[in-house]
Amino acid sequence: MGKVASFAGFLMIMAALIFGFLSLVTVFDPAKPSQQYDYFGRPLTERSLIARIILANDRPSPGFLWELFDTVIFFGLFFAGGKLMAYDPDLSEIKDKKSEPRGSAWG
Repeated sequence: MGKVASFAGFLMIMAALIFGFLSLVTVFDPAKPSQQYDYFGRPLTERSLIARIILANDRPSPGFLWELFDTVIFFGLFFAGGKLMAYDPDLSEIKDKKSEPRGSAWG
């Protein structure tokens, strides 16, 4: 079970990296040369002044909520994949045995 979980974790981390890369790809529509889209088809707009100051780049974005969604998905997949890769069923069995009640102090 540990090898399957480790491989699933590896696939989740790879999916996070691919998703993160694809969300940065810009696509131009030949019918509308002035409009830019990201790889997922979301129209890109210019960032606000505050976002440009905080993020320190002028790259167009799909909007604050989409960026928040992308960030949650990226780090969520990365964290869950790391937890799965670190899963070791042998250690969890040892922890379960130690956590069994041994009796009460009052007899």
